[in-house]
Amino acid sequence: MVERVAADREVATHDIKQLDAFLEWADVCHKVHKTPDGLRLETVPLVEGDMGLAGAIALSAAQFLASGDRRRLKVCGNSGCRWIFYDETKNRSRRWCDSNLCGNLFKVRRYRHRHRSTR
Repeated sequence: MVERVAADREVATHDIKQLDAFLEWADVCHKVHKTPDGLRLETVPLVEGDMGLAGAIALSAAQFLASGDRRRLKVCGNSGCRWIFYDETKNRSRRWCDSNLCGNLFKVRRYRHRHRSTR
């Protein structure tokens, strides 16, 4: 489902039904915590264990899909990675989930390919 959204394709009905099934476990409350930077709102699952966590994640995903900037949701450019990330750059140009891992890997490969060609 998230890959469909990241590729700007229509979300399938069965994906929505699956998300809705997880939302049934999304019994959460909110708590405010004081941090050195100010106040932080935290969503806390009321259902214990994995299903409570899955419900909280589903709720966050549903809120984003319904009202977030879906154009900023991207799949890592490393075909061996496929992590999904939120692109916070001004011009939405980020390509890698992590520039130090996947980005660096591809930069090294490109460098080696260029220098192999000149030998």
